[in-house]
Amino acid sequence: MKGYWRLYGVLMFALLVYMIYPFLEGIVYAIFIYYLAKPIKKRLDERIEHKEITSLFAIIIIFSLIMIPATASLLYIADTVYNGFPFLLDVIDDLLPPEYSTQLDELTASIKILDAQYFLELVKSRDIQSIIIGPMKKLTEGLLWFILISFIGLVVGFYFLMDGKSLIEWAVDNAPERDKEIIDRYVGDLDMALNRIFVGVFLTMVITTIFALIALTFLNAIAPPELKITAALIIGLSILCGVFNLLPGVGIKIVWVPVAVLFAMQAYFVGSLMSSLWFLILFSLVMAAIVDFIPDQILRPYICGSGIHTGLVLLSFIFGTAVFGTKGLFLGPIILVSFIEFMKTVVPDLRE
Repeated sequence: MKGYWRLYGVLMFALLVYMIYPFLEGIVYAIFIYYLAKPIKKRLDERIEHKEITSLFAIIIIFSLIMIPATASLLYIADTVYNGFPFLLDVIDDLLPPEYSTQLDELTASIKILDAQYFLELVKSRDIQSIIIGPMKKLTEGLLWFILISFIGLVVGFYFLMDGKSLIEWAVDNAPERDKEIIDRYVGDLDMALNRIFVGVFLTMVITTIFALIALTFLNAIAPPELKITAALIIGLSILCGVFNLLPGVGIKIVWVPVAVLFAMQAYFVGSLMSSLWFLILFSLVMAAIVDFIPDQILRPYICGSGIHTGLVLLSFIFGTAVFGTKGLFLGPIILVSFIEFMKTVVPDLRE
């Protein structure tokens, strides 16, 4: 009879893994949120007795610290781009051949007068559908998936904060008597190592933001007059550099490379490209070396790898990202730390 129950348990576990695996990304993010919110929850627990309330407040605080500055920065930059849209149209108009330039003028005029019939005919065109409808569909699907994964990360992170300790105690209590001590030691060491890793990732975001703020302020002070930007834009770009530092591979290049291109276009169309070339080169070097490379490739492994070889931490970020994609930035270190703690804690006990 016990054999059937074991088979049933294995089957249920396999179905559970099969059901959860497509949403592994959200669970990995939940672990990251859990370790960031845990110190805040401890402080709140000293003043509030209900763990549900403290867990919820901790999640809201962490979510706000990351999402509100990033959203505000994106909205400000989007508004800046929108206000500069006529300039971009003029740039495109100068670059296009005359026959295409005429079509662009007609399209701009139809937008201004809101010609619905023209837009209807335009949408019916197969070329427009293939150019616009397809990417819009993918963008919508990506946005919905992002919302779903974010929701899963926040919900699972909330329950980790509220019941994570009880879950670990339950697992240890139900382990065989001879294994309780080693499991308890392994889980404790793993928890401390993961805490260092994920708090280190968050600190790297903060350090990147500070580096970007200092670098952009310095560069803006020595920039040619036609390439100077506002203080609000500097703050917005710095915050985005910190947030996009989480993205593996691309990182903050998604921020500073378009800015460098826009600077080059601005200098070209005001006729000062050659005289501003020194600034464009300096901007690219400072952003690539100081703001991008140092925090991402040097400081992050050093901060996250206390007690673990720095090179292994760096490789876990790289290999995890290459194998698992975006979630690999967090999943790679989890796998590395789990293996290292197993070799340090469990293997010696197995030998004995």
